[in-house]
Amino acid sequence: MRVTIFLLGVLSLVACQKGFKGSNKANLPPKTFMVSDTIVRAEANRYTSQVHIQWWGSDPDGYVVRYKLSTDLKIWSSTTKTDSIFSLQLPAGSDSFDFRIFIKAVDNADLEDPGYATLVYPTRNSAPTISFVNPNGGAGITTRNPVRSLPMLKYYFSPIDPDGSDDLDRTELVLNDTTKPLYVLPPNYKEIVLKAATPKATSSICKVLTGSSLTEQPTTLVGLKLNDTNILYVRSVDRVGSKSKWVAAKPIYVKQQHSDILLVNGYTGSSRLSVQSFFASAILKGNTALDTLQASEVVNSNYTELASDNVTQALQFSLYKHILWFTDDANSNLSFAQKNTGSFFANGGTMFMSVGFSTNFDTTAGHLGFTPASRLVPSLTGQTFRMVSGATVSAIPAGWPTLSANASPFIARSVFQFDNSPSYTYQYLYNGQITITGVGANPTWQQVDSTNLVLKRTNTNSTKTDFIFSSVPIEKLDGNNNIDLFFKKALKDELGF
Repeated sequence: MRVTIFLLGVLSLVACQKGFKGSNKANLPPKTFMVSDTIVRAEANRYTSQVHIQWWGSDPDGYVVRYKLSTDLKIWSSTTKTDSIFSLQLPAGSDSFDFRIFIKAVDNADLEDPGYATLVYPTRNSAPTISFVNPNGGAGITTRNPVRSLPMLKYYFSPIDPDGSDDLDRTELVLNDTTKPLYVLPPNYKEIVLKAATPKATSSICKVLTGSSLTEQPTTLVGLKLNDTNILYVRSVDRVGSKSKWVAAKPIYVKQQHSDILLVNGYTGSSRLSVQSFFASAILKGNTALDTLQASEVVNSNYTELASDNVTQALQFSLYKHILWFTDDANSNLSFAQKNTGSFFANGGTMFMSVGFSTNFDTTAGHLGFTPASRLVPSLTGQTFRMVSGATVSAIPAGWPTLSANASPFIARSVFQFDNSPSYTYQYLYNGQITITGVGANPTWQQVDSTNLVLKRTNTNSTKTDFIFSSVPIEKLDGNNNIDLFFKKALKDELGF
């Protein structure tokens, strides 16, 4: 009972007080700390220009809400973090520098540390590196890293600076000789096209095209050798002048352009070179030189002469006024030509194309869309359309010679032409005798409207023929020994070769 009375007395005493006595205690500022007072590192062990800096603060009567950071005690930035990775930009021309960081804490009453924590970071510059990037193939994918090229070259390269991409200053390039005058590019350009300014000469300066829009740079690169092997060297330079080692691209033999006619060999079989000689002979009538592109030559799963990308390939085709293309690989070559000849035709180019189809041609892929042929005449499952030796290939318009097959039976697919449009008109030039083997076979298919084999397209604006397309291999139609007359009519008179 006495305990209870005592407690009540205490409570009564407290309750009788009129208020708290004394004065408010002033807010105390926070303190700022860093990991050390001093960092000592010899030259070889200095930090790179990207450093991880840590700090913290304490407040005796509140809590820290943010920090202020500076490198000169004049300009301050604010953060709530207690660590960060800083990219320290060395002064131009300096390989090393001592960076001092100042940090001060700010408490919940917005009171700053009257002093600051500070630390000097001995920093050194790291030299950049650079490498060429070549297209890579995957499983079943053939790469396109040319070892021989028409005078239009594509290069990809990747500059890297350990101190951060902002530390890169420029990329330097030179052709064949690193003692020659350097070509300078901003560091953000990582792919270029080199275009020979005089592709028909034995040497040339190069126009440099950059970006997805292929913007032509105001200066040119010197030293391209035509009909010779060329090596592009690149190096990267950072803001303080440190340079990477020179890196060499793969050697490329650059062909000199001899004429306005390009022969595209799309054959894959053993007869590739003999067929090329056949068409070269046809073109060389009245011409003294010939340019070729091996569109289907593959060595070690790599196309030897195709440009590394379609944009550059289209630029190569645009060097020419006329293209003669022959192939026994319809799927690959028609797809490739469709992607890369748009600008060629837009510039007024004319083309002759001779295609040998196989039974596995993909009729749903739309590869014929750029040709005068809209589609193949369909066949039943198990049927094969063939042309046998001696089969007649008859001209539809007057003035064209009658041709005849002079080879053992070969696959021959007839075609339908497109309907006329405001831009183009179409005309069948030849039909022929086709034998059907397999399911429901007949000795000879004689429906003339379904056996059309050669057709042409006329540009309505120019009123000139710009494309003649054959769905049978022309080299197999010289049974009458008059193929020269056909080529004169098709190549000279119609296409202007």
